[in-house]
Amino acid sequence: SKSVKVTKKEALNIITNENVSAALTKDKGNDVKLLSYEVEDFTKPGDNYAGVVTRVYVTYTHGGTTDKVSYIVKVNPKRNMPSYETFLHQRFLREGHYFTVFLPEMNQLLEKFNHPALRLSKGYFLSLESCNEILFLEDLRLKGFKMRNRKIGFDKAHGLLVMNELGRLHAASLLKEKYIGADSFEKYGVLNDYVKELMDDPKQSVTIKAWFSGQLDTAIKMLEKVPGYSAVVAWLRDLQPRCLEVYYDLLQPTDKFRVIIHGDCWSNNIMFRYDEENNPVEAMLVDLQMIKQTSPALDLHYFLYSSFNGFERVKYFDKFLSAYYNAFSNTLKAGEIDPPFTLKELHEEFQRTQLFGCLTCLFLVPVVLADEKDIIDVEKVSEEKLHIYRKERQATLLDMASREGSLLKARFLETFDEMLEHGIIS
Repeated sequence: SKSVKVTKKEALNIITNENVSAALTKDKGNDVKLLSYEVEDFTKPGDNYAGVVTRVYVTYTHGGTTDKVSYIVKVNPKRNMPSYETFLHQRFLREGHYFTVFLPEMNQLLEKFNHPALRLSKGYFLSLESCNEILFLEDLRLKGFKMRNRKIGFDKAHGLLVMNELGRLHAASLLKEKYIGADSFEKYGVLNDYVKELMDDPKQSVTIKAWFSGQLDTAIKMLEKVPGYSAVVAWLRDLQPRCLEVYYDLLQPTDKFRVIIHGDCWSNNIMFRYDEENNPVEAMLVDLQMIKQTSPALDLHYFLYSSFNGFERVKYFDKFLSAYYNAFSNTLKAGEIDPPFTLKELHEEFQRTQLFGCLTCLFLVPVVLADEKDIIDVEKVSEEKLHIYRKERQATLLDMASREGSLLKARFLETFDEMLEHGIIS
């Protein structure tokens, strides 16, 4: 028997008795029996934009004993946007294979070299059926992990934990390439250049260019009201028509700087476990839908410019990069691989790609800092209404920037000040 808690989201109908049973068997073994499950729609507006994330509570028997477990489940959001489905399918393909294939392989290698497993949830079931994609993952809440408030900038303690884990994550991809094969990622199609595919599609290209241009236009309109930033306004206007191409160029790896990155490392995609005094003691990275092969510096930019206030980012920058590099190089050396770059070269690569950090701030910080009233219901957005959505979104962001004590305005100005200081904006 089964009991399903009915929700308002049609997408949750993708969750079936069959795939719950398959995930349970993968987790608990072949002699387990599913009794029932319930679906809890627990996320809040602003938590997830690219899909529906829910929790499934399962009751089962094993060896004559009845027990319970819960899983985090990602499903296709069914937003009825055909042009979006290809992009979404690629995200499930990447993340699903990472958790169900790559992660077990890399953890076996780390165990072989006496290193702890990567701090990521376990993957239990993946279906890539078009428009019905679904992925079952370990519920990290059961181990005491929780998210930090996304609107509070990270501090040194949280940052060091994440930098250490990013270093190990990147190094593990190089261990996998050496000992399992460089083509093992390509075999599952996770290295497809989905950004290039979007750019080459005439309809998609128009949409994505309009989105990039709109994001910069919002920053321009905000800065026009701030004295002393006329040079930044001129720079943004010059960048605006070629922003997509510049962004794509920044995504390209070099021979020396080429790893599998997380791709979406911001506050909502990191969970922490705390001690009795509320100090963070362990970080877990979640949501790997945007993995790609490129420079590790892009993950560092993405994290530092999305999840920190400018003061903490600048003050602890050297410590953050050193923590990352120590974890990265020590993991490689344990696996008998020489690090492909030095700490000094990492600093140089970070500076070379620093524009990526600026663009990350422009694109992502408005999401990070949004109040519930600032969030547009993406489930109501159709392809025919995208232009309306963009106008509404720009009006919302300008309103956020104009409020007294605006965190959005402060984050933008801190980032532009850094870009001016480092010569990114001249």
